[in-house]
Amino acid sequence: MGRRPKGNNHDAEADHTASDSPSTSGRPYTMTMAVPGSMIDNTQNIEFATFVAGQVARTAGIFNVDEVVIIDDTPQRKDGTVGAGAAFLARVVQYLETPQYLRKALIPMHPDLKLAGLLPPLDAPHHMRAVEWKPYREGLVLKLQPGVGCYIDIGLDRMAFAPQQVSPNTRVTLHVGQGPTVQYMQDFGENMIVGQVVPPSQPRQQHGMYWGYTVRLAKGLHGLVHDCPYKGGYDLKL
Repeated sequence: MGRRPKGNNHDAEADHTASDSPSTSGRPYTMTMAVPGSMIDNTQNIEFATFVAGQVARTAGIFNVDEVVIIDDTPQRKDGTVGAGAAFLARVVQYLETPQYLRKALIPMHPDLKLAGLLPPLDAPHHMRAVEWKPYREGLVLKLQPGVGCYIDIGLDRMAFAPQQVSPNTRVTLHVGQGPTVQYMQDFGENMIVGQVVPPSQPRQQHGMYWGYTVRLAKGLHGLVHDCPYKGGYDLKL
């Protein structure tokens, strides 16, 4: 499934490889992949369940999927509850999408993730190593200084600063440019990389960079279609 702005003549077929470098044009449309939580219910043990969830995440990364929807198709489910299979799949898929240097801070320990750390990494473009540099980087806000800005961990040997007011413990996408701009922050007594907090869709929309996926739980097929987060819903369903 996908969502494309009305009146746009861009080809809606996604590139099947996750590019490591920005292209000359952006990608305005999105691609969504829906999978049933019952695929986990049918596995024999946690090892196989973790492997299946890892294959779902890897498929999403290979085909540049922007949204993974886990359909909770548990029969006779009580309102306000989530089936065990759907919850397991959502946790592992979200864990694998999160850059390694942010997982400890963002994802609490849970029995469902017991073996997730043994899965091979997605190596998606937003999963950068400390020696890599791209115009964008994922980070975690560590401190907010009212009227000044926020201080962000972006997985490097120095922190980053952004002038926007963002609450601590928030995951953000930071635009840091083609090369590092360093500024001495007197309050911390150290040099920091200066950037701008931007929407996580900006790398895709402006530069055509694949920038990971979001995870959504849906209550059956009705929830898959009618709870679509995109304005106007999905305009192509396969």
